[in-house]
Amino acid sequence: MTTPTGSLLVAAFERAWKAIQKEVPEVPDVVFITGGGLTVTRGGIGITWGHFGANHWDTAEGGKAHELFISGESLSREPHETFGTMLHEAAHALNHARGENGTSRRGAYHNKTFVKAAVELGLEWPEGAEPHKTRGFSAVRITDETRKRYAEAIERLAKDTVAWRDLMGVTFGGPEGGDGGEGGDGGGDGESGKVAGPPKPRSKNTKPKAVCACPEDNTIWLSRKTLERKRPKCGECGERYELHPDFAEEPAELVAA
Repeated sequence: MTTPTGSLLVAAFERAWKAIQKEVPEVPDVVFITGGGLTVTRGGIGITWGHFGANHWDTAEGGKAHELFISGESLSREPHETFGTMLHEAAHALNHARGENGTSRRGAYHNKTFVKAAVELGLEWPEGAEPHKTRGFSAVRITDETRKRYAEAIERLAKDTVAWRDLMGVTFGGPEGGDGGEGGDGGGDGESGKVAGPPKPRSKNTKPKAVCACPEDNTIWLSRKTLERKRPKCGECGERYELHPDFAEEPAELVAA
């Protein structure tokens, strides 16, 4: 590869962020970084989609700058999902700019102050859903109206996504792509999709479906071996994925194999 892939991706993030700031000027500037979002511990696999860090950088001018991380794994999702992660992190940035506490428990629990900022930016909390005991109201979603409003920015992000990180054989959302989670002030987690460039292999649903504790259908498709040995945690609710009841009985062709 001869193109400056890393700088192209950061430039893509910066353009998308400018589109957000144009709509909500109070959203502060940030320093974008990217890299791997997968963590493997004795407890299993965790995936971080994005993370906002207040005043993490010192500048040559003697001031401070905020940091915003978008993982390479996030770019394997649908472009509007990555953009939704950026809006989620923009809500944290907006809370900070206003001197508000949008999270507690070291950034894990997302409260109603966070939701207020998220709604202002074009996200929504699923109607009738209860907040998660650990993550709170983290599982906000980009609305259809917001996708239309930012259609040009999302399309540009798709075209500018020149690379993405492999998800270690974990396929998110099935053949249509899925939903994931985002991070917060103190730490973040947060899916599958088509982006610009050569077409990527899509799931044929030969792997069993797994579900977490999220109020909405937030599914992934992965091997039974991974489910048995290294069950990943959902980036939103913090719970491990379990085999969906519809896949409790292993298909005959898989048994034979």
